[in-house]
Amino acid sequence: MKDERLLKYQQIENYLLREISSGRYVPGERFFTENAIAERFHATAVTARKAFSALEERGYIVRRRGSGTFVRRLPERPLRLTMATRCVIGLFTGESGIDNSLKLGRMIFSLHQAIEEAGYLTMLGGETPEALLECGIQAAIVIGRIAPENVRKLTDAKIPAAALYPDPEITLPEVQFDYREAAERIVREFHSRGAERVMLTGIGDDAEIMLRAFEPPFREACSTSRSTLATASGAGASELLDAWLDGDDGVRRNSALFVLNSWSLPMVEDTLNRRRLRPGRDLSLLVHGSNALLIPGSPGYSIIDIDPTAAARALLQLLREEIRTPGAGIAPPPVPYGKILNRGSLLERPGNEPTNEHCFNPLVNCEEKS
Repeated sequence: MKDERLLKYQQIENYLLREISSGRYVPGERFFTENAIAERFHATAVTARKAFSALEERGYIVRRRGSGTFVRRLPERPLRLTMATRCVIGLFTGESGIDNSLKLGRMIFSLHQAIEEAGYLTMLGGETPEALLECGIQAAIVIGRIAPENVRKLTDAKIPAAALYPDPEITLPEVQFDYREAAERIVREFHSRGAERVMLTGIGDDAEIMLRAFEPPFREACSTSRSTLATASGAGASELLDAWLDGDDGVRRNSALFVLNSWSLPMVEDTLNRRRLRPGRDLSLLVHGSNALLIPGSPGYSIIDIDPTAAARALLQLLREEIRTPGAGIAPPPVPYGKILNRGSLLERPGNEPTNEHCFNPLVNCEEKS
């Protein structure tokens, strides 16, 4: 709480010292900028500079021309540390984007762990921010798509926020994923199993978003492996998939399907069943999203998905950068995808028995043969 008996620069100095003492920083980590602090405290640049100079003289921070301000050392004991002040992060979950309880639950669990390790507290809300704003959150993480008017409520309350899978119309700092590396790995996996043709297919808004993200790197990877790439999405996806299978001249084992979301699996299954084609026997099939684990199939659907732990850490880092330097656009590196989990819908490698070397999901018994 601000102490009116202190001069403005002393108030800023005390605030900065409490932040250093909070456990959120380690020596060598980038600290606030003078401009950001001056704006937050409605102070002049000279006043903010005076507070920073005082901390630098005491050896807590170091300012490097052209690079910024960095934490140099931490206080030996916490100074006036409070767990309820400036360390409560609200989590908002949208209607879509993360499309099932399994994936959403894993993501929230990973976020709770990352936030707790950083010394913050977490409050879980729904799709609207009113309740959490009343509880005094100081920052927010948006998971999935929430209405633009609810994002504006966060903005109006000057609550820094970062997002995972936001609505395309929402302009929040967003974690990015390494679609290129994932596409290259998937195409290599298909190619190792004899695939010469690859199709990306899916229906629904989520599939269209994934198609825009994955199609360019898939085209590059297929070109490198001398495979052909086709796409089937939207209302005509079933007909396009039918036509693609018709063009296979009866040879199926050189084909591979990458299904962009689990909601598309009934459409894909219907098309394959009409032709009496079975994934893992006649062609390779891989699904984007761990939600496919909840859908029964024979064999089970093989999947690839984001690594929730890596995504949670990247989200928190992005949020911390937004708190320190609002609007600076400093984003962490793209988040890698997890490993490919083969549950039987990928063709066997020529001359080899199927293995479980790609198993990564703790919900699956990796000792069982796919």
